[in-house]
Amino acid sequence: GFYIPSRATDYKLIGTFLEHAPKGEPFFITPSEELLKQLVFSPEKVSHNAWLIYFNYIMLAQVSTEQQDYGKLEAARFRQNMRIALNDSRIFLEPRQVNVQVLALLAVHGEDYASPNLSWMLVGHACRQVEALGLHVPMQSDLESYQRSLSMFWLLFVLDKSCDLAFGRSPFLPMNHYRDVPLPDFSHLLKFQPHLDSEFSSVPPSARPSKFGAHFFIKGIELAKTMGLVVDMLAPGSSTTSRDTIRLQLENWSHQTKEILDETIEAERRLLEPAQLKEMSLGLNSLRFQYLHIMIILLKGDKSSNNHRLECAREALFILPSIVSNWSSVYNGVVWYLLYYPFIPFFVVFENVVHTSTSQTSATIDQDIGLLATTVSYFSSMGGQMQLLAVLCTRLENVAFLFLELARRHIRQRHATVNNTLDTSWPPKSTHADKNLEAVESTEGSFFGLSQGTLDEITLDDGLDIENFLNWLPADVFASGPPLGLEERRDPESASETPESLFTADLQGRKRPFDATFDWFSWDTYYASMLPSQ
Repeated sequence: GFYIPSRATDYKLIGTFLEHAPKGEPFFITPSEELLKQLVFSPEKVSHNAWLIYFNYIMLAQVSTEQQDYGKLEAARFRQNMRIALNDSRIFLEPRQVNVQVLALLAVHGEDYASPNLSWMLVGHACRQVEALGLHVPMQSDLESYQRSLSMFWLLFVLDKSCDLAFGRSPFLPMNHYRDVPLPDFSHLLKFQPHLDSEFSSVPPSARPSKFGAHFFIKGIELAKTMGLVVDMLAPGSSTTSRDTIRLQLENWSHQTKEILDETIEAERRLLEPAQLKEMSLGLNSLRFQYLHIMIILLKGDKSSNNHRLECAREALFILPSIVSNWSSVYNGVVWYLLYYPFIPFFVVFENVVHTSTSQTSATIDQDIGLLATTVSYFSSMGGQMQLLAVLCTRLENVAFLFLELARRHIRQRHATVNNTLDTSWPPKSTHADKNLEAVESTEGSFFGLSQGTLDEITLDDGLDIENFLNWLPADVFASGPPLGLEERRDPESASETPESLFTADLQGRKRPFDATFDWFSWDTYYASMLPSQ
């Protein structure tokens, strides 16, 4: 049954909830005082279980990162209450605004639900309820409620467009249908100030509202609209907007976003504490990472933009350390994006290393190897932040480490071929890559049995099936360039075929909507099956 704390603890919980609930403004409805008491004292009597999920999630977010035994015990209790309440089909089937806000919250930030499959499912249910409720339709009687509903509509619109691009699926909220829906009033969006939460400050917030959150959300909506254009362009059939037009639109958005958010941070700097400024920087860098991610997908296949696409990938890996965070932050976006999306720029840089290393300087190669190593370090750091997902982070870290070592082996072999000798000191031992690897290995030990032989000699501690994994990557990562031992994993009867033809054949018939995307559902199915049950 539900965990019900002691009376003394109950009132403390209500106070803590009311302290942190404003993080969800201007999107979420805060339960009334009477309902709050019922949520804590008599949860079995609550008529709509979505309220129980919302309350327990907010409380769980406050204790999830605590290392003390009591904090871990509290987290387990709140998580238990959430799971009991979530076992109610009405949350998914009955259109109610509280259901929408809970589904959106879990899809974005529920660490327990940080997987592509679950997040996409939750967003889908929320979007269907948004349409049924008509949250975008003006309400003459209650302006405040309309502004909140409008804000929730646009939040789901942003999530929907992100899912469209990630999975290549048809939108739940088509842009053409909602093109004329107005944005929420800026004055209402001024309530969105998660960086001023008490978690990031030791003093009460200034009476002067911060504009950062409002600008952040509006720019997120603008980016989502451009994502819709990218999806239309990548989908089969004719597109009304050209790749060059979308690229220009993205570049203009990036310039304007950086300018307005930088100006806002500078204008408010003297009123803010270091932790608050760090949260704002997280938001700025998260938006930048999203922009680079979209640009990498948009430019795939455009040979004239290969260099720009590579530079976008390099920058995306470079800023990874600045977006290390957990679910106590709000500006970091969807949790599963933080875990999986780094592999998109990672493999662009990896492909560049193994395909064009002979035409690049040693400094450029060293830089790219260092960026691949940064990704390994990033997953190590995220494992410390996402305690429930530490095993998943380690597995993703192992994958990045494997391909880093493949790249390093390829560079050593190329260097040996050029110099007619095997030089094991290349890449140089003083590189940024080695510094990153030393930092990881000093705490985690050795991840793989590595050698100079074929891919068969490189094994993962978690038993990853390399052949399946390669099929989950974009279609042409290994379609050209030097051999990496991949063909040696094939059936002997297929030995006469080229690696390119084999991979092309493998990928035909797979439900991969865009060549530029990864098969996230397969990643999710594989890793979810390996994770221990919570």
